[in-house]
Amino acid sequence: MGPKEKLEQRLFALAEEVVEATLDNLPKEIAVEVERVSVFVEAEPDAEDVAHGVGADWLGIFEGASHSFLDMPDPPRIRIWVNNLWTFAGGRERCFRREVRVTLLHEIGHYLGLDEAGVARLGLE
Repeated sequence: MGPKEKLEQRLFALAEEVVEATLDNLPKEIAVEVERVSVFVEAEPDAEDVAHGVGADWLGIFEGASHSFLDMPDPPRIRIWVNNLWTFAGGRERCFRREVRVTLLHEIGHYLGLDEAGVARLGLE
């Protein structure tokens, strides 16, 4: 395994740790709302994502129906992209951890029905 693969493996582990801790520490009323949301930690958006309008440098995305449309057939999901987060964090672990948490909370905000302005008002931009 080369240095790039080792770093990516480490970033996945760090991000998964932060995701778990963030979800575990949500207020109960929000935790109940996000129980049906799956969170995926991935390397980066792939070519298909980009072809469908996802920015190659995006940090994460919420996909699916918000919590007010629970009868939709596809379950909602959040995708977090570690390579983009690492670049955004300038290769600093503490900043990376913070950005994983903020990105996850930002996408949870979208699931809860907030638009970009709404999540920005919460400081999750």
